[in-house]
Amino acid sequence: MLNYLRILLLYLGILHAEFIFSKDTADFTPPPPPTENQILQSDLLVEDAKRRLSNVQMSRDSAFYEYQKATYIYFQKSLKHREDTYRWQYDSALWIFWTVITVVFLGLLFSAIHFYISLITARSNIKSKKSGKEQPTEVEISSKGVKISSSILGVIILSLSLVFFYLYLAFVYPISENSIDRKPVETLQKK
Repeated sequence: MLNYLRILLLYLGILHAEFIFSKDTADFTPPPPPTENQILQSDLLVEDAKRRLSNVQMSRDSAFYEYQKATYIYFQKSLKHREDTYRWQYDSALWIFWTVITVVFLGLLFSAIHFYISLITARSNIKSKKSGKEQPTEVEISSKGVKISSSILGVIILSLSLVFFYLYLAFVYPISENSIDRKPVETLQKK
């Protein structure tokens, strides 16, 4: 039990190892007091350690400052790039929007013209009392192009214009907001 107590006191730093492990505690002699030269030397060592620690802290602080500065420059350039990207997307979205509106308007105009021609043809058939034969549907595909002639061509053009406009609204026009990644900034602020 006494040995356990001695080991505990050694662990706590109260006793010296020579005292615990000597067979006879009466033989224990305390160490001599330090000389003035040893005290001066230990003071010089402590001052040198403080100076080195100060240099390490200054270089660490300088390195952290440079890291923080580089991080902020990176985020600044990243935000500038995002701004330029959004500006380009905005301009291109305007061009695409007006192109789609023009295509849809021309489709509606061509279908209205075809409906009008079909209406005039139908009225002239009624006035001349011709048989109600409709214009036959003709499809011609050649190396020069595609030619479609039909009485329902106006409906086809109108349908294609509306489907094109719907696809634009459903897949191209939707706007979604992107969030900015703030995680690196938050970790810098916690330090």
